Amino acid sequence: WHAREELVRLSESTIRGMVAAWVRRAQAGHWMGGFPPHGYDLGHTDLQGRHRCTVRYMPDGTKQLLTPRGRVLRLIPRRTRIMLPFDGIMRLVPSEPQRVAVVQRIFGMFVCDRLSAWHVARQLQAGGVPTARGQEWSDRTTGAWREITVRNILRNPAYAGDLVWNRRTLGR
Repeated sequence: WHAREELVRLSESTIRGMVAAWVRRAQAGHWMGGFPPHGYDLGHTDLQGRHRCTVRYMPDGTKQLLTPRGRVLRLIPRRTRIMLPFDGIMRLVPSEPQRVAVVQRIFGMFVCDRLSAWHVARQLQAGGVPTARGQEWSDRTTGAWREITVRNILRNPAYAGDLVWNRRTLGR
């Protein structure tokens, strides 16, 4: 019984320490993982703050590794993990101007023109604006703008400068 209680206390202490470390990283502006929001890329900097490279997710699921000057260093195939040095920091950086303009247009139509998310999606689709995830991304992706896609962009706290993590759970 004592051994079991000691294991429970040790696991609680370990989890508490891990959560505290993740919270400190999020508060410092570090990207916590996953795909960056539309209009953003992932910038990799070393511990001295020097920009090493940028990772840009493409609509077909591939990733581009870009030099600090924006030249394509290499292409990373779909479903392949990016192996970067652990001594760096990943942060959100603005993507290419066309992608940033799409996000600004979405917020402009929603706030200034007072269009619903459904109407914004229809206008983007009619204008031929490319989505963040194209049809080649997966079998479930159509590459078309949908109301839920626009709504998710509008509700994403990253566009307000807040980084959140661990909002999904697999528990029932």
